[in-house]
Formats: sequence, structure tokens, C-alpha cells
Amino acid sequence: MDETLNSRSINNIPSGRLPFSTKLAYASGGGGEALPFNLFAIYFIFVLTDVIGFSPMWAGIISSVGLVWDAVAQPLIGYLSDRNTSKMGRRRSFMAVGFVPLSVCIFLLFLPNGLTGTLQVAYYFIIVLALYFFETMYVIPYYSLCPELTTDYAERNNIRTFSMWINYGLLIVGTSGPMYILSRTLDGGGTEKQAWGNTGAVFGALTILVCGICLYTTRGKGVVITKDELANTNRPNFFKTIAQLFKLKVYRMIIFMTISWSINVSLFLGMVTFLLTYVTKAGPGLQSLWWILYSVFAMITLPIVAKLAGKYGKKEVLTVILILLILNAVIFSFIGMDSYIAAVVWTFMSACGISTFFTYCISIAFEVAEIHEFNQGERAEGQLLSMVNFSRKCGAAIGTFIIGAWLTYINYDANLAEQTLETQRGLVQGLTLVPIIFFGLALLFLFLNPLKKAAYELLLAALIKKRAGETVSADGFEKIIK
Repeated sequence: MDETLNSRSINNIPSGRLPFSTKLAYASGGGGEALPFNLFAIYFIFVLTDVIGFSPMWAGIISSVGLVWDAVAQPLIGYLSDRNTSKMGRRRSFMAVGFVPLSVCIFLLFLPNGLTGTLQVAYYFIIVLALYFFETMYVIPYYSLCPELTTDYAERNNIRTFSMWINYGLLIVGTSGPMYILSRTLDGGGTEKQAWGNTGAVFGALTILVCGICLYTTRGKGVVITKDELANTNRPNFFKTIAQLFKLKVYRMIIFMTISWSINVSLFLGMVTFLLTYVTKAGPGLQSLWWILYSVFAMITLPIVAKLAGKYGKKEVLTVILILLILNAVIFSFIGMDSYIAAVVWTFMSACGISTFFTYCISIAFEVAEIHEFNQGERAEGQLLSMVNFSRKCGAAIGTFIIGAWLTYINYDANLAEQTLETQRGLVQGLTLVPIIFFGLALLFLFLNPLKKAAYELLLAALIKKRAGETVSADGFEKIIK
């Protein structure tokens, strides 16, 4: 099949609603991030400390280095995909190269090995670096494909919501699945290391499946540019484009908010297994149920939040969610989470906040593509979204480092079947008191962001006229283009 069939040019991105089949085709590919990200973020530090035998500090360092490396690679991949002239489309060709090696790395990351000492440390460093590089090669072009499907404000929200619905369906697999595999492996006489090796194999195979489905069903979607078109485009270099983006207050506030919120997402995902294991005393079965409830809570939240965001705007919805998250953290820092029921109640608001963040931290940046085009006359979705994801990974790296440092500070000992009461209280505080700081910062940066739905819609109308060669003014949206 001709891969350029029905492809869209940069100047002809549709502005209306999309058919259900297109949304489904795009959304199916979100598993290429959801499966490896959740498996790594939730279980990797736990596996390194409690199964492999690393100290909490070393486990945090290994995870943080991988995230930092990933953050560095993302802007480069975004820039290269913006300039890609493949007939498959400037985004899909990168996705095609990245998803199989990504799946192999997932398998190798949890595969039992006989290495010890320096060789073992080096092994995990190398695999983590490779995993994040190939994830970036897939994920950044995947995100950048979405704003090439439509410029409609509400429809972009709907696409992200639809994608997150599928992601949270996969999250049930990604979070409760490892506990199920662990339980079945142990019941069958296997070891914990064998159980996690089986988990890596299953998740590697699932990643190949969902990414392959997305690539197959999105044939002919997205922008295709020729070498001649690229040569005739007055496109700034990598660093000049980044500088232009960061001159925008809208973009800077999105970046700072994303870093702050990502730190808390990392703390939640990385420490909750410790909480369930040592504070609520939940076994694999109850932990599996907890993650199912978490995913269900998130899926219930998504359509409600999407409807509110479409009516009132993303900024307004994110503001309310952040205030509720701060209140949730304050309440449970006082009452604690000694019981499984308390942890489930706390989880409801946490799931609401994280699902909202993953849906809108990316989609709120989609509008920057049109702001940048209005100012500079060119689009750079790959670079601008890669920098947002860069900020996510920077926040995650900081968060994982904090986890290692915090576990050390509260005297966590992986060799103990039951942690001291002081350590248990420290685990609760790490998931309540510490996040209040970063939720507060995220709320501040969101408040300072001038981007609103009404202003964006005025800008989009002016941009359409500007593309047609008409003279336009910035009345009504001047604050968001500075």
C-alpha cells in the first residue's frame, strides 16, 4: 500500500471532528508508553531493592540516570522527526524503528541474570539507557502525531481522553498483572526472580502487539513532507527553535508545572508498592485488586474531566484538581493509611489527579503549536512536545532520586519482613507531606499561565486568515503570544 495515500500537508491539517476509527487507531498506540512506563515506575525500584538486593540509594540512582538520559534524547528525537521526509510520515517511521527494540529491553530489564557486583550494576545501567532511548523514539513521534490529526480544541481533548481510556485499561494489566504473575509463579514453586522474568516477557510481547496495531491502523495518517518541501522551508535550527519556544510565557509555565507535577507522579508510582506491602500489609492478591480499583477510579474520572475541560477549559479544570490533591494529601498526612480501606479511599483522589495530569499535560501543549506558527510561520510539534516530555522525565528523575534518598532517610531495610513504626510513618509522609510542596508549585505555575480556551480560539481564527495571506491583529489573544 502506498504510505502517502490520504496524507495531509502541513498547511492542510483538518480543523473539525475526527471519525471514531481514527481516534481508535491513534489511541491504541498509547500502550507503547503506558506498559513500559508503569511497569518501570511502579515496580523497578522495588524489584532492585527487594528482589535483586540493591540498596535504595543505588536503585534510585540507576532509575534517575535512565530518566535523565531519556530527557536529553527527547528534544533531539523531536527535532529529527519534525524534519523527517519518510514516505511513511514524519512521525510513523520513527515509531516503526523504536517499538521492537523497546519491547526487547523490557524483557531484558526483568530477565534473571547471574551477574554480580560491578557487572550487575553496569548491566542495569545499559538496559535502562537503551529502554528509555527506544521508548523516546516511539513516544515523542506518537505524541506529535496527535496535533497533526486536527486543530480543533475540543477534539484534541477527546483524542487524549480516548487514548487515556485505553491506557488505563492497559494499566489494569500493567499494575495488577505483575502481582498475578508473581502469585501464580510462587504457587507453582517458582522464585520471585523467575516471576519477574515472566513479567518482562509478557509485557515485552504486549508492547509489540499494541504498537504494531497502532502503526498498521494509522497508515496514511499524519503529515508527509518531501525533501524539496523541507529544502524550501525556512526552518530555524534546533537551538533557535527551543529559544523561540521558551520566550513564550505560556510554554515556560507549562514546562515548570509539568516538572512539579511529575515529581509527585513519580513519588506515587514508585512508593505505593512499599506502602501497600509494609504499611497496609497487603499481599499480591490485594495489591492486584488495589491497582484494579485505581484504574477504575481513573477511567471514571476521565469522561467527567473531559466534559468539564471542553466547557470551561483545561487550565480551570487542572486548577481545581490540584487544589483537591493538596487537600487529599493534608487529610491523609494526619489520619494515616494503616488500613487497606484508608489506602483505597486515598487512592480515589490520587487516581483522579494522575489521570488528569497524563491527559492534559500533553494536550495543553498542543495549542503551543499554533501559537508558535502564528509567531514564526512554522510548526514544530516534535520539538515543543519533546520538551514537555523532557520536563516530565526531569520531574520523574528528581522524583526517583527523592524516593531513594527518602527510603534511606526513614531507615528502610529491605531485609526486614516488617518495617519499624517509624519507617512506616515515613512511607506515609513520603506520599502525603512531601507531595504538598510540589502540588503547590504546580498550582502556582498554572495560575501564572495566561493560556485560556477563549484566547486560543481567537488565535486559531486569526491563524487561518494569516495562512490565507490576510493581515490580522492579535486583539484578544495578545497575552498568549508573548
